[in-house]
Amino acid sequence: MNTPATFLERVALPYVLSDKSTPKDVLTAPNSLSGNVPLGFPSSVHSPQTWTATDVEQRPQDWILALTSEEAYAIDHAVQAFIDSKAPLPHLNRDTFDLPRTLSDKLDLVSEACYLGPGFCILRGLNSSARTEEENAILFAGVSSHVASSRGFQDIDKKHVLAHLFKKHRKEFSEYIPPSFNSFPIAFHTDDGDIVALYYASVTERGGRTLITSQSQVYNELAETRPDLLQILAEDWLIDTYFRPDAPPRCSPLLHPHGNGDITIQYSRLPFSRYDGSRAQRADMPPLTDLQIDALNHLQVISNKHAFAAPTQAGDILYFNNVSTFHAREKYEDSATSNMAPQHHDRHLLRLWLLDPKRTSPLAPSLQKIWDEVFAKDREELWCVKAVDAFAMNADKNG
Repeated sequence: MNTPATFLERVALPYVLSDKSTPKDVLTAPNSLSGNVPLGFPSSVHSPQTWTATDVEQRPQDWILALTSEEAYAIDHAVQAFIDSKAPLPHLNRDTFDLPRTLSDKLDLVSEACYLGPGFCILRGLNSSARTEEENAILFAGVSSHVASSRGFQDIDKKHVLAHLFKKHRKEFSEYIPPSFNSFPIAFHTDDGDIVALYYASVTERGGRTLITSQSQVYNELAETRPDLLQILAEDWLIDTYFRPDAPPRCSPLLHPHGNGDITIQYSRLPFSRYDGSRAQRADMPPLTDLQIDALNHLQVISNKHAFAAPTQAGDILYFNNVSTFHAREKYEDSATSNMAPQHHDRHLLRLWLLDPKRTSPLAPSLQKIWDEVFAKDREELWCVKAVDAFAMNADKNG
């Protein structure tokens, strides 16, 4: 029976996990194995982006693209040339960040891997440690403009395009710290945009890896074992917009058909399960049902089962397809410093949301509306280059 459940009665796994989370204990068995996938959805999905961790671990040549020393030098030269031009950062694109044609074509292979290959790629061979924050931002955005030319807004006011992810220390106990700025493990979720790009300006040796999972692999397992939950995911959900209190909840499925016989699941647990210190949920939001909680918990547990921990190093750029993969973050430990900006031995990532116009494909209407706002044509960009000035992003999409 699909009865309502409050968070006190049955708790969906939180967005920010803790050592007390016990995924194996939160799943419930179906009343019956009968049932089919939702109407209009495939019985299973098979593509290069359907994989397990073991599959991709055996083929690093499919997802690591190494730069030569000459190519890295050409990128260094492009960074300095852009600085010397004194052009404003919003003018940064593949024309103003000029690279040799062969190198630009090589960077296009990253886009190809994201859209047509396994759905992710690590670009290796760049040095981040000897650069200023401005130089790292220019390098990251300049290189990424040759991967996917459209940059997306990442804040609720649709102004900022560059985000910083690091552990931020509270000035006082009651201060709100979004998930991007803490060091706890974060559950699997999606962001906005076709491609999420993460530049590892610095890393810690103690955790903090980005975990990636194939959405279609998760879908296939649910189609085989819990098709009733796919039915739930394909129904409309009320999604809290508490980051903008005056806005009504969004109404949208989490599971959508995509392309020719494919699917996408776009969601974050945060609007449903919250976490300590979060802003309050709307009082008029109905509680999740038992089956909705089961669906969220199965997404997390199956994603974790097939997760691939990206072996990133300082200076790497990780690109992954946000339409075909979920991502999460391991717990990590930074220095004990109370500085407001990350130190050279702390975990500090820069993030861009990207779209490659030549490879993107239309989304379901409710998602396309979000994408159109994120990648609006008539726009003015703000760039937060210094980590100490990092803005509080839309708390619905963080990690």
